[in-house]
Amino acid sequence: MMSLQYLTVDNNNDLSSLDALNGYQRLRELSASNCAIDHLPTNLSSLTTIDMSQNKLTSLDGLDTLIWFDCKSLVFRNNSITTIPTTMRQVQNINIMDLSNNLLTELPIWLFNANLKV
Repeated sequence: MMSLQYLTVDNNNDLSSLDALNGYQRLRELSASNCAIDHLPTNLSSLTTIDMSQNKLTSLDGLDTLIWFDCKSLVFRNNSITTIPTTMRQVQNINIMDLSNNLLTELPIWLFNANLKV
């Protein structure tokens, strides 16, 4: 597993955690949609793309440990996310952030920088 760069675990309805990935530095793309995941993995600083749609996420806590300079696409649609963490303010290179069908009540003004497509 030391060279794993792309991981897809979509449609595993009993999968509730990705904690086994915590700290894994080589993973570039992660797709874990339509599972039962209720929190984000941490310290995956090489990710460029993450899709965790249709899970049980209620927050994006820890997102700042997942995304660094090369992250381009964040897809978290169809969860129960209520807010966007202020730590996201520091991220500059994200091109796509999909938060459709969540429980957001407002969008922070800093979210709308020139590089982001919401």
